[in-house]
Amino acid sequence: MHAHTTTRLAYSLPRGSEVLVTLDQNVKEGEVLAKTFVSKETVSFPLASILNANPKKIPWLLIKKVGDDVSKGDLVAYKKGFLGLFSKKFHSSVDGKIDNLNTETGDLFINLDPEEVPFISDVAGKVVEVNPDLVSVEFLAVEFDASSSYKGKKVGKIEIVKVPNDKDALNFLDVKVEGKVVAVDGEIGRDFLFKASALGAIAVIVSLDHKDLANSEVFDKRLKVLSKEVVISMPTFMVEGENGKIKASIWEVLEASSDHTVILDGDSQKILLPKGQI
Repeated sequence: MHAHTTTRLAYSLPRGSEVLVTLDQNVKEGEVLAKTFVSKETVSFPLASILNANPKKIPWLLIKKVGDDVSKGDLVAYKKGFLGLFSKKFHSSVDGKIDNLNTETGDLFINLDPEEVPFISDVAGKVVEVNPDLVSVEFLAVEFDASSSYKGKKVGKIEIVKVPNDKDALNFLDVKVEGKVVAVDGEIGRDFLFKASALGAIAVIVSLDHKDLANSEVFDKRLKVLSKEVVISMPTFMVEGENGKIKASIWEVLEASSDHTVILDGDSQKILLPKGQI
């Protein structure tokens, strides 16, 4: 039997977020806890060139004014041609708000509409804390001891990599690992961690036989690779095992949790698997 524990995940919210859950509410994995709006960039359009007009005359050609909202396809500026011929029009290609007009260059600046960003619960559980800047979800999890030099939490879906004896682990690592925690049953080398980092994995789980490999001095460093500077960052969590493989009872639970959420806690040196998922 593996230890069970009641724990919580806290989600920090930016100022101005809208909280969508209430205290003591039960939530499902994937449920939206809160949402916020993130400002996007400002884009510019060379109106003087588009309308073939003197930049100082652009203000008189605007249909929309500074501060107006615009939608994609809206007529923003219009220059009437001689006798109605050769008229020129500028329709917005974006949704946003007109921010500024530079009468020296004739450039028009539009702030793109903010993008809605949801905060989604990684686990099924109960909301135990609700503040304007924080939502916490409590849940029951299966817990394993782990050793790691990483401090902080990593949360992601598990991707299973089972390496047969006498096979190179690199051959079992592909783009499916992007954004995931890779659990490896078998021996790996430093090149595996480099490749996992390059493919976008967020962490690796291996057996304790890899202590030297997971030395904190190896990672979070800038290295020269083919004359280019890259940052290698691959948090590595080690659990009980032997001969390069993870202990069978732990591996069975990890394997059964493939593509489900795992929480790697470097501060408490624990790996947590939400109980409802296994």
